[in-house]
Amino acid sequence: MDPQFYEQIRDMLARHPPRTLLVPNGWKRAAVLVTLIDLPEQCQVLFTQRTETLPTHKGQISCPGGGMDEHDENLLETVLRETQEEIGVSPNQIDILGQLDDVQSRGSTYIVTPFVGVISSQVPLIPNPREIDHLLNIPLHELRDPAIHHIRKWRHDGEVYLVHFYEWRHYTVWGLTGKIIAHFLERLPAMDRV
Repeated sequence: MDPQFYEQIRDMLARHPPRTLLVPNGWKRAAVLVTLIDLPEQCQVLFTQRTETLPTHKGQISCPGGGMDEHDENLLETVLRETQEEIGVSPNQIDILGQLDDVQSRGSTYIVTPFVGVISSQVPLIPNPREIDHLLNIPLHELRDPAIHHIRKWRHDGEVYLVHFYEWRHYTVWGLTGKIIAHFLERLPAMDRV
């Protein structure tokens, strides 16, 4: 992929300071990585499918990441540590392009900070079998196809809100991950094929 494309994303993220949310009492902070895999002819977005043995969000598709640890100095350190734990990629193999708006998780008590980063396709990915059932790479240009995206209204705790769904092959990216991907795609530079 043309390196200029990633520089455009970096510039776009730098021009839009991320919106940060306050953490309500009893809530925690977490961070996830919108992981771009750089291939010669295209860019893919990496997702993880969680195992059925995890205590929460069993089998769901998500971005690498997790809760902030008391030893983490900041959320960037959180996302780099969690990404290494989940898919075996060390921090020096990830080019962090920037940060997206904080999002509130409806299914748990987390405020989530998404980062965007690029990993070379030459970097081996080693999913942690205790957490990750398998990895899923979706070409970015296919995620941008309006035919696979739809929005539904859901009710939770008496409140109605919009939920983004991306139906790709026999996989569904939705919920918090769908919302993060929608925010990311809205800000992408206009390019015919990425």
